[in-house]
Amino acid sequence: MAQAALIAQGVAGVASAAGSIRQAKTERMAARNNAYIAETRAMQTGTDAAMGLSDDLAALRTTMAANGQQGGMEFWNELNRVRRREARVAVANERLTAADFRTQGRNAMAQGYVNAIGGVSKAGRAAFDLWGPRG
Repeated sequence: MAQAALIAQGVAGVASAAGSIRQAKTERMAARNNAYIAETRAMQTGTDAAMGLSDDLAALRTTMAANGQQGGMEFWNELNRVRRREARVAVANERLTAADFRTQGRNAMAQGYVNAIGGVSKAGRAAFDLWGPRG
């Protein structure tokens, strides 16, 4: 009867270890998918910002030409500088989000390995008690 309990403990430990690794891999895959989405958003953000700046500059040029205005190069340069900086910040934020997701995936795997070691150690103790040296 005691042997059956020890065998059950060993099997439960191995199953726990396998379940921990499986869960960690699932979490890592979800984190990788989210990181891919965040990287795609970063690219889209950069493209949208460039297109928005181009549209704004074109609208301002058209408005100034329609009103017979000339010059304003300092204004154009400042607008260009500020909007490009905003775009860089927005893209960097999206890339940081992607990096955070990748870190979550690595942490999930590390935690899965720790939990798996705990399960294997339970199986090892049960095996030692079952087949270990007898007094």
